Formats: sequence, C-alpha cells, structure tokens
Amino acid sequence: MDEAGIKDKMSRELALEMKAMKLDLEAALIGTPNAKVAGDDSTAREMASFTTYLTTNTSRGATGADPTGDGTDTPTEGTERDYTEVLLETVLSSCFTQGADPKLMFVSATNKGIVDDFTGGGTHYVDKDNKELINSVDVYVGGLGHTLKVVPARQLYAEDVLLVDPEYVQLAEMRPIHSFDLPKDGDYYAKAIIQECTLQVSNEAAHAIIADTNG
Repeated sequence: MDEAGIKDKMSRELALEMKAMKLDLEAALIGTPNAKVAGDDSTAREMASFTTYLTTNTSRGATGADPTGDGTDTPTEGTERDYTEVLLETVLSSCFTQGADPKLMFVSATNKGIVDDFTGGGTHYVDKDNKELINSVDVYVGGLGHTLKVVPARQLYAEDVLLVDPEYVQLAEMRPIHSFDLPKDGDYYAKAIIQECTLQVSNEAAHAIIADTNG
C-alpha cells in the first residue's frame, strides 16, 4: 500500500531509529551519571558520562563530592538546593581563575525558568508589532565577561547545570553512525544501524558543573 505522505517507508524508519539512537547517546553523555565499563566477552562496554570527569570548577550541595575524575566512578550526590545566580557567578569565578571560557550553559526545564528570572525577577520584552511577550534569557553574560548560550536539554540529568566549552570536549567516533543491508530472508528485507563512539574530554578544567539543584 502507498501510505499518504510517506515516499519511502524504509528511509522513514531509518531516520526515526537514528534519531532515537542520537537521543540515547545524548542521555548517555549528560544524563544520569555513569561510570565507564571496560567490558568483556559477556559484558557490553560503556563509556563514562561527562560529569564523571569534572573535578575543578564544581559546586555541590552539602555532603556532595567530586568523582575521581577519570571516568571510573560517579560524583557523590549532595543535599539539593535552589539554582541561583550567586552559584553561577561563583563557579564562573573559578573558571576565570583557571583560564576557562565556557560557551554553553545546559539546563533542565526548571532551571531554565530560574535563569529567565535572574537579575531580580526577570526581564520581559514586548514586541508591539507582532503582539508578542517574551520572557526568555537566551544568552547570559557574567560579571567576569563569560558569555554563555543557555541551552535547555531534555536528556540532561535535571539536578545538574553544565557549563561547557565545545573546544575541549568531543565525540570520538571509531565507527560513525551508518546503516547497511542485512541478508534477505523470505518475503522481507531489513537493515542494521551501527555506531561506535566514546566521549573525549580534552581538558576537564575548561568546563564547570553546578550540581545538586532542585532542577
């Protein structure tokens, strides 16, 4: 049958599955903290998540503790607290001391709302021509000159706020994501999708984390 609006169903299914894989990959990178697993004949390998490397520019709640920093263990969670501009500026001061210049601020939906209310209650912008009321902070400029693009991230571990310099972190791919045909069997055909990669943190001091928020 020809399905309305679908020119090639196999291509559509491949696109959907690749999108799902990318979401899983994003969750593995910045979602629930996960230590690396070497793997063996019966255990799959696992890469360490981003936060398992951060030990320099960190802010944690009471009883919270940094990980070792080599991906072998996860941070110790501390007492949750509200995300505030004071916490952000304190971490940015540490970044300044270390020579770090993060460009991106990853936040949960809750913490995005808090950022929108920074500087004492938030700033509203009115576009009279288009009849729009805008209440969003998309770029935050810190007191020491750091300019951060605010990025809401669904897959982010909600209690964390991550400040990232893309120059010093990347996805190291052994086999880029690709698809190939599987042997035909009977009255159907199938494809497989493969990707092999890991997280490469070139300099953990280039980044920062504000953990244990009520995000």
